[in-house]
This record gives sequence, structure tokens and C-alpha cells, in this order.
Amino acid sequence: MLAQVRRRAVGVLIGCLILAGCAEARPAGPGLTATPVMIDLATRSGRWTADAERLQRAVDALDRACLRGAGLSPPAAPRVRLPVPEDEAAVIGMAERRRVGYGIVDAVTAGTRSPEAEPEHSTTALSQEEQRRYTEAQFGLGTPKTSVPLLGEAKAYVPAAGCIAQSRRKLAGDVDAWARLDYLPQQFDDRVTNGAEREPVYTSALAAWRSCMERSGRHHADPDAARASVRDAARRPGDAADLKRKEVELAVADGLCAARSHLPTALLQARRARVAHLPQHDLAVLRALSEEWLTTVARARSTR
Repeated sequence: MLAQVRRRAVGVLIGCLILAGCAEARPAGPGLTATPVMIDLATRSGRWTADAERLQRAVDALDRACLRGAGLSPPAAPRVRLPVPEDEAAVIGMAERRRVGYGIVDAVTAGTRSPEAEPEHSTTALSQEEQRRYTEAQFGLGTPKTSVPLLGEAKAYVPAAGCIAQSRRKLAGDVDAWARLDYLPQQFDDRVTNGAEREPVYTSALAAWRSCMERSGRHHADPDAARASVRDAARRPGDAADLKRKEVELAVADGLCAARSHLPTALLQARRARVAHLPQHDLAVLRALSEEWLTTVARARSTR
């Protein structure tokens, strides 16, 4: 389950099952505390989902307008849909589990391409000359990039010219700010996910998940271990059809137990609780990021 959180991250963009939305900011030692906006950003949950979709729609609209100004006819951008962490049924995805299991066997045996790897705008229908003009207009002559420092030693290399850079500057002020808004939430999400498995709300739900799985004769430490068992089996010679059947059976059992134990909701609660325990330096960065975020979202609201 923890690895699932990291994967949904995608690389750019989801009661109190909505329990997570009720997380309160707690003191982070002397100094800064985690505000609701900071918690949403660091876990990519709460209001983050709708705001991130708004930002992507706005930058896409500015980008297409810029390309049209360069005499091009850009293809329509795909509809922005980001995962909603509070939607437990969607997080579990029982229909997909019944159809493809975890998708591991298909990926190993058929080399399935991840949808996240698709470009934002498809240019496959353009001629070679049109593609050249499109690339030059979109990314600038020579496709120059700039390096943006992130958390730790990480850096992002982002377009520094062309329509995409121009559009990001109009929304965020400069391409560095856009890169921070794009990449830092994912980095913070990784940090708060580490340690979430020790939060009582998660350990309790995980114990219920294990009991549920054991009743069906399956013994795995957690959902990540269940997935790993399929991945290990897929690397060994064997009947792919039989392995796929077993994968689907395991994925369905995992999903049913996750729903019964409310494991995704517990994990989201645990991740949101971990934000308050970030070091003061991280909280200071997150506070500044939240201010940039609110300003940029406000600009996006007036973009058509």
C-alpha cells in the first residue's frame, strides 16, 4: 500500500473517510506548525487535487494559446483527472483488479506501457516539418533547460524557453516556481509516507487487513508484500495464464480486505499526521510553497 502511494504520484496532478480531511495541524516542536494547506500539499490530498487539476487546465490553455499565436494548431489537451485519495473505492479499484489483477503479469509478459509515459500533447498526427515547428515553438530553439534545486540533493531540469515556459511564468511567476509547485509536493509526500506505517491508525488497520487475508489462506505482511510475491513469480518460468489467474485472485482478495479494514483511508490519515513531524527546515520550505501555491491557484482561476 505504501508503494502504491508513491506510484500514484505521477510524476504531474487525489465521515471523515474524509477522515483525512479532518486532520488537525499539531505543533511541530517549537516554531512552525503544519497548516491545512501545508498538509494538503505534502500529502497531495484534500483541496490539492482540485487545485492541481485547475493549474494544469490553466497552463494547458495558456500553452495552446501561445502555440496558436505561433501559427500552429495544437491538439486538444487530454482532460485532467488526478487520483482522489479520499475516494477509497477508487483507490482500491476493484473493477481493475478483477480484470487485470495488479497488472504485473501483463507488464512483465507483454511490456505494457504505462499511461503516465504518454506526452501531454500528442503530435503523432503532425508531419515531420510540423513536428519540428511544434517542438521549437513549445520548447524554444535548441530546447534549453534550467536546473531547479529541490529537497536535498534533488534537482529538476525544466524547459526555459518556448510556449511551455512562457505559460508557466504567466501562472507561477517564473519556471523555477512552477517546478517547485510541480515537484516538491511529490517529494514531501514521499517523506511523510516514510514512517506512516508506524502511526497507530495505520498499524491497527493493517492488522485487520492481515486477519482478513489469513482467513482466505493468504499470508502477506502488507499489500506491498502481496504485490512483490506476484512480481517474483512473474520473473520465473511458468504458465503465464495460470500466473495471471492467481494474480487476479490475490489482487481481488487484497482489495476486498483493504475495503473491509479501510486500509487506504487509514494510510491517508497516517500520512497527513506525519506532516506535523517534519523537521523545521522542511516545514519552512512547505510554508513558503503553500504561499506560492495559493497565489498561483488564484491566478489560474482568472485564466480562460
